[in-house]
Amino acid sequence: MFSLNFIPVSSIYVMIMSKQVYVFDEEFVCRLENDLKIIRQGLERINAVPPQEFLTASEFMARVKISRWKFDMLVNQGLLSYKKIGRKFYVPAGEVSRYFSGEMQLSDNS
Repeated sequence: MFSLNFIPVSSIYVMIMSKQVYVFDEEFVCRLENDLKIIRQGLERINAVPPQEFLTASEFMARVKISRWKFDMLVNQGLLSYKKIGRKFYVPAGEVSRYFSGEMQLSDNS
């Protein structure tokens, strides 16, 4: 992860990295360490949430072997969870198993 090795010299800090010497004042180093703390906390939160896999509409239709017409009907009847970004539809991968479990039955009056 991130680690900074500063060498305090009087009221300044010196960091040696890649054969170069950088000199910073104490206020800058405190701000930098605080920023790194915030970044670490954000990364911990990101890593704590498992990523959710999404399929495009085409990938979903291919996996469950349905036509675009039936996909649109599932969406219009609110049976399929999806996210629409621009003109693209993204379907959570878990919807494939929901489809095969029989939870997505189209009503006859559509």
